[in-house]
Amino acid sequence: MRILLSLFILFCLNTLLSQVKILSNNSDGSLSVLSINDCSEESYLLNNTFSDIAITPNNNLYAINGGLFKIDYLNSSYSYVGPITDINNRPISPGTGLTSLDDNFLLIDSSGDSLFKVSTATAKAVAVGKIGYICAGDFAILNDTLYMIDWGSHLIKIILNSSKTSILLVIDVGLVNINFHIIYSLFTAYPSCNSTAKELFCIVKNSIYKLNTNTAVATFVCSMNNNSIESYGATSSFEDDTNVKLEERMPNVFTPNGDNINDSFSFTKCDHVLKTTIYNRWGNEVFNTEKQNHFWDGRTTAGEECVEGTYFYVLTTAEKTYKGAIQLMR
Repeated sequence: MRILLSLFILFCLNTLLSQVKILSNNSDGSLSVLSINDCSEESYLLNNTFSDIAITPNNNLYAINGGLFKIDYLNSSYSYVGPITDINNRPISPGTGLTSLDDNFLLIDSSGDSLFKVSTATAKAVAVGKIGYICAGDFAILNDTLYMIDWGSHLIKIILNSSKTSILLVIDVGLVNINFHIIYSLFTAYPSCNSTAKELFCIVKNSIYKLNTNTAVATFVCSMNNNSIESYGATSSFEDDTNVKLEERMPNVFTPNGDNINDSFSFTKCDHVLKTTIYNRWGNEVFNTEKQNHFWDGRTTAGEECVEGTYFYVLTTAEKTYKGAIQLMR
C-alpha cells in the first residue's frame, strides 16, 4: 500500500508541479532539451529527423515522419506506432504540424490545409476541417487556441470547438517580423522561472523568439551555442507551476522501466541544482553530474543499470544542500 501511495504521489508531482521542458527536434537528427532563459541545451542523438514532435500531458513524446512514432529520448530510441489512416484504413500523409490535445489525441495537418485529430494508441485519424493556410512546420496551443506559422511566415490563429472536432474561426494575425527564413518550430513556455503564465515562442535556426499573439511581432530571446543546427519542430511539456519549491516537489519513488512515465529523477535549470550525487545503500557513489538541466535515469555514471532498491541523493544548489532517499523500482 505504501508503494502504491508513493507512486501516486510521484505521478501527481510529475504531472502537476514540475517545470516545463522545452524539446527541439533538430536538422542533424538530434533532440535538444532547452532552457528558455539562456538557450543552454543538452542533446540526445536520435539518428532521425522528424517533421515535428509533440509531448502529451503524461510526458509521452510523439513524432511524425510519414507515420506516427513514439520517442524515448533518454535512451536515444524511438518506436513506430503505425501509419496514419482514417476510420476506413485509407492512408493519410501527415504534413509538418503536430501538437498534443491530451494523453490520447494529437492534432496534425495533411492534404495541404486540412487538420486531423489522431489517436496516440492506434494512429487512426478523424478530419477536423480546412484551415485555409498551409502549415510551415509546427502547431502550438496557448489558452485553448491553436496557433501555426504558414509558409508566408504569417502567424495564424485557429479557434476550435470545445471537443476539438471542428474549426470555428481562422484569423491571420499578421506577418512575423523575422526576415528571410521559414519558421518551422512553435511552442509555449514560461518566459522566466518566476512566470505564472505561458507565452508563445518560435525557434528560427538556433535562436528563440517570443511571439506576440495579437500583433505577430517577434522579440529575440537567446541563441543556442550550436549554430549549425536548425530546429524542425519544438514542443514543451504541460506542467503548470514553476513556482513550487524544489523541496516540495522532491519525489520518493521513480520507475526507470522504459515506459516514458516517471522514468527519471529530473531537474531543470530553474531548480538551480549545481551538482547531483547518488549513493547506493552501502554509501558507494553510483552517479554524479554537474549539469543543471539534467536527470538520473537509474544508471551509473558509466551507464550500467542500477538494481532496484533505495538510493540516497545529495543535491547541491547555490543556496543549500538537499539530502534524501529515493526508491528505484522497475
